[in-house]
Amino acid sequence: MLRPLTAICGPRARSTAAPVPGTNKAQIAQWIETYGEDSDFVRVRVRGVFPRSGSLQFIASDLVAPRWRREVLQNVYAPVVIGVDVHASATTRA
Repeated sequence: MLRPLTAICGPRARSTAAPVPGTNKAQIAQWIETYGEDSDFVRVRVRGVFPRSGSLQFIASDLVAPRWRREVLQNVYAPVVIGVDVHASATTRA
């Protein structure tokens, strides 16, 4: 379900419900059916809002952000878990 623009961008956001001439309504409906209303594809190409995650992100920021505010309980006897991303993209040299 589409959320109002103010829920995404804040109270100062403005939007018009006026139809945009030259858009292919059948194609837009097909994209929404195929990808879902809240997919990054529809968010960017149909709604014109930022995607939830960048092209180089594996985990979306809206899933990670609540964890930043969580209180961390420290236990000196607990094992340390470290995650390392060793993937080299096309823009990096190995």
